[in-house]
Amino acid sequence: MDTDTHTLIIDGLDDFEAEHISKILSEYKQNMLEAKLEAISANDENRVIWIEKHLVWHENIMQRISWRWHGKMNETLIKKLKQLASSECFFDDEDENVTVDDYSGGNQDDAFNIGNHAGEVMLARDILNHKGISWKE
Repeated sequence: MDTDTHTLIIDGLDDFEAEHISKILSEYKQNMLEAKLEAISANDENRVIWIEKHLVWHENIMQRISWRWHGKMNETLIKKLKQLASSECFFDDEDENVTVDDYSGGNQDDAFNIGNHAGEVMLARDILNHKGISWKE
C-alpha cells in the first residue's frame, strides 16, 4: 500500500517557541496516561483499550519526529573551535605516515590522548570548514 509522506516544517521558531512545542507534545502523553488511570478507576475497559492503542500510535508518531536546529553558532563556540582547529596535530605533517609510537613512545595512555586531541582538532576544522569560517591565521 502506497502512503503519502508528510513533512511538517515550522521555520523561524525561537528557542522559547521550540521548547513550548516540545513541551506540548510531551505533556500530551502525560495527559493520556492520567486519562488512562481515570478510566481504570472507573472500570471503563473500552476507554482503557482505546487509550492504550492511542498511546502506541502516539509513540510511533513521536519516534518519527526529528528536531533540527539551524541556528547560528555563537562567538564563544566559534572562538573555541578556532582555538582547537589551529592546534597542531600529527595530521599536519602531510608528507609523513603517522606512526603513533613515534608520538607516544609506546605508552597507551599517551597514544589515546594524542589520538583524542587529533580527533578534536580535525572535527573543529571540519565544522568550521563546513560553516565557511577560516581557522588558519
